[in-house]
Amino acid sequence: MISLRSPGWRVDPAFVEGTPTEPVTLLADDAGLTQLAGEGPNVWQIPWAQLTDPQVVRYRRRYELVARVGGRQFRWRRSDNQDREAWIDIWAGRGADVRSPRRVLAPLLVMILILVGVGSSAWLARPSVVHYSRAARSALGALLGPQDLGTSWSTTNTSQLINLVGPAGQVGSPAGAPALTGAAAVAEAAGARAFQSCLHVTNRVDRIYGAAGQFPVAQVASPVYTNTIDGGIQIASVTQYYASAAMVAADTREMSTKGFGHCFAESQAVLLRTVITGPSGSIPAQENDPAGVPGVFVRGGVAPADLSSVGVGKLSLVVDVITYHHLEISVVALVASPSGVTVVDRAVELEIARLIVPSALSV
Repeated sequence: MISLRSPGWRVDPAFVEGTPTEPVTLLADDAGLTQLAGEGPNVWQIPWAQLTDPQVVRYRRRYELVARVGGRQFRWRRSDNQDREAWIDIWAGRGADVRSPRRVLAPLLVMILILVGVGSSAWLARPSVVHYSRAARSALGALLGPQDLGTSWSTTNTSQLINLVGPAGQVGSPAGAPALTGAAAVAEAAGARAFQSCLHVTNRVDRIYGAAGQFPVAQVASPVYTNTIDGGIQIASVTQYYASAAMVAADTREMSTKGFGHCFAESQAVLLRTVITGPSGSIPAQENDPAGVPGVFVRGGVAPADLSSVGVGKLSLVVDVITYHHLEISVVALVASPSGVTVVDRAVELEIARLIVPSALSV
């Protein structure tokens, strides 16, 4: 039997134009959801059969409920985690996806600048001086770069990989970023479904796309590097720094599951294709692990990437994931030929070697 009364919400948009959007109290029972809005209050009763596409979006210190009613999407937000587990159970009973927007490789991820130690007045007075946290410096130092690729590479701002890694050089944390909406949310959901179906893991326990994931302290993307060798290669990376090595170890356990490399590559190919052309079916992928070293975990995969709709032709998407101490690094590349995969593998192997040199990530 369902019975819950939960005050402290606000709703977006208003159920009826001009009616209050806060304060909102939500009541749930076996019949459906009731919303009490404003001081009056204005009351709406919604049978469960009329509530579709439910989602729960978890952040570190708050969460949101999302659903469609009468063809319109509504989002109930609150600023704390009160009643969170109860609502997750209720929403999950209606078939909801429960997700934490933590993974870097999501389209058009909104990054929040965390220039630690610089107040607004200091920023205006000394614009050339930026103080990063230890986490930010570690994340920046672990990015793929010219030291791993060589001097013959240039950067580009027009690659489709930007849909996966986001803007370069912006140090931030997804913990405070707003939830993805529109096409970006559709693409992320498509990638999550592909991954969870391939790896046979439920959204509730999935740490990569799902509800079990945790937020990094800092994350940052590299530029997209490009080269004409082997028919053309574009490559970029994203680094996340976590508060504890135990958090990374927990992610690594899921990444160690048989088939992770090709499942993650498939999910990223589905995500990229959905951003460019809209939802479609699954994409086959295969394992491709670069050589590792003791103490550094690496898994990878290769999937076809048909970008003909944007005038690029058929390429392969290479996806590698590295974990080491507090760091998780994702490398993505578009290659035009099989020999390009070898070039990407070599760059990843050089990046891994740099991780274990004590001075490489000095902070």
